[in-house]
Amino acid sequence: MSSNNFSLSSVETTFDVMNYTFWKMLSACNKSLLPKIYKRNLLKLSTFDKAIVGWKMFVTYKYLDAAKSKGHNVV
Repeated sequence: MSSNNFSLSSVETTFDVMNYTFWKMLSACNKSLLPKIYKRNLLKLSTFDKAIVGWKMFVTYKYLDAAKSKGHNVV
């Protein structure tokens, strides 16, 4: 039998780094590609604009969770 050199903690650490990197890149793409909606009245947005706001919030929360699990100081 061959033994694996990988431990569970190293796999979890690798996953945390990949997870953080993925959400960071997706957040950067969202920031550069999607329109900025912060100057508009949020109560009068179209359904599509609401979907964009929801998507941006989802990605931001996931990015902050990944940063926190990696050990970054998030507010």
